[in-house]
Amino acid sequence: MGRVIHTTNPTRQRKAILKKMSLAIGEFLRSKNQGNSAAETAAVLIQGLQEIRESVNRTAEAWEKRDYWVKADAFRRQWSWVERHESNLTRCLPSADSDGMLGEILALGERLSAIRSG
Repeated sequence: MGRVIHTTNPTRQRKAILKKMSLAIGEFLRSKNQGNSAAETAAVLIQGLQEIRESVNRTAEAWEKRDYWVKADAFRRQWSWVERHESNLTRCLPSADSDGMLGEILALGERLSAIRSG
């Protein structure tokens, strides 16, 4: 079996996922019936956060194989907010905690706007 060659690098993948999440939050904020779409938006955001978390871990593990421990740890700390938002949204979704979901979606929206502008 041959090697798997990825044509896009992890940084581009993370940027694309962040853009998709930002668009989902924007659509949610523009929707008139936010009650029904909060759960849908939360599900999209959870999926995106999981993909980012996996990408960050793959990148850090590759650095650890090359003995770049400090760089890998710093990179994981830089992206630590992903797990926090993912766990909060995952906790709110099954219980249909709309206030919790709304707060987490707005907090994530602020985070993503800071990333875009920064």
